[in-house]
Amino acid sequence: MILAIDQSYSGTGVCFIDKNGNIETGLIKTKSKDKWETRIDTILDALDFFFYNMAAQKDSPVEHVVIESYALGSHSSSVFQLGELGGCIKYHFHKKWGKDVRTMLIAHPKMYIAGNGRAIKGAVMKGLREKFGIIAKNDNVADAIAIGLTYKAYLNGDWENTRYNQKLFQKIKDYMGRKNNV
Repeated sequence: MILAIDQSYSGTGVCFIDKNGNIETGLIKTKSKDKWETRIDTILDALDFFFYNMAAQKDSPVEHVVIESYALGSHSSSVFQLGELGGCIKYHFHKKWGKDVRTMLIAHPKMYIAGNGRAIKGAVMKGLREKFGIIAKNDNVADAIAIGLTYKAYLNGDWENTRYNQKLFQKIKDYMGRKNNV
């Protein structure tokens, strides 16, 4: 049903949520000494595994692929590298699988899971544990789970109906509805 990706060259977090709400996760690691192309190939091959094999095992084809948007306000040079990786992922899923990859603002899953759009990684892991009983052992995997759960709640409208969440999901709806989101 949903494949959520927190893209990174060093550790890409992946979360697959099937039609029954079951969650499978993975962490794709690459070596910094490897060439850029090798790292991209490793990440895309592993994502293909999740897209195809997990869906086949769970008899739940992936309908939605969603990644974290780019940290445009970041002053780090890595923002460009992550943008390239995100573009490669989007193109790959479009070309190979015919899927448009949606992006979700970084702040939205943090707001939904941790209650703060600027939450640090540990706060997302804590929110997953307290709110959903999910223990994530890696912050990239935690972010992928947060993206997946937030996107699932957005699709189904099954978030806790508080004023905070009403405002949050209206923001998500506005962002996801933009034509340039894919």
